[in-house]
Amino acid sequence: MIKMTTELFEKFSKKQEELDSMIREKFGISEDEWKYDLNIQHSIALRVELHELVNECHDVWKYWKQKAVNPDRIIDELVDVIHFLHLIMNKMSFNTEYHIGKINKHIPTEEQLKDVTNYLGDVCKINHLIKSDNLHETYAYLLVLADHYAFTLDDIEQAYDRKNAENHARQKRGTY
Repeated sequence: MIKMTTELFEKFSKKQEELDSMIREKFGISEDEWKYDLNIQHSIALRVELHELVNECHDVWKYWKQKAVNPDRIIDELVDVIHFLHLIMNKMSFNTEYHIGKINKHIPTEEQLKDVTNYLGDVCKINHLIKSDNLHETYAYLLVLADHYAFTLDDIEQAYDRKNAENHARQKRGTY
C-alpha cells in the first residue's frame, strides 16, 4: 500500500505554493482573498478533478464499458487532484506532520480493504474517494486508487512534476 512521505508531501506543498503565488500575483488576488474568499471555488475545482479522475477509472465501476483504461490519463487526473488537495491544505495552518499523520491514518489496512472490496468490490474505493468531505480521507483513498493501478510514489512524483511544469507554462502563456 502506498503511504505519503513527509519529503514528497512537502515538495508538493512547496511547488503548489509557488504556482499559487504566481496565479495570485497574475490576477491581483490578495492573501486574504485567496485564503478566505475563494474557498468555494477551490472546493468545486477539487470535486471536478475528482470526478474527472473517477471517469478515467471506468473499469472499476462502469460494468457496461468494455474500453481499456488509459493509465497515462489516470495518473494525469490523479495529479490534478493532488494539486487541488495541496492548494487547499496549504491554506490551513497545520504542519506537514499533522497532514501526513491524518492521511496515512485514513489509508485502510490490507485486511480492511479486503473486507470492503469483498463486500461490494473495488467500486467502494471510488465511492469513498468522491464521497468524503474530509481532505485527508480523500487523499488517502487517492493513494489507495493509485495503488490499485500499480502506480508508485515515484510514478506520482514524476507525473506531478510534469503537470506542475505544464501548469506554470500555461500561466505564463495565458492559456489556462
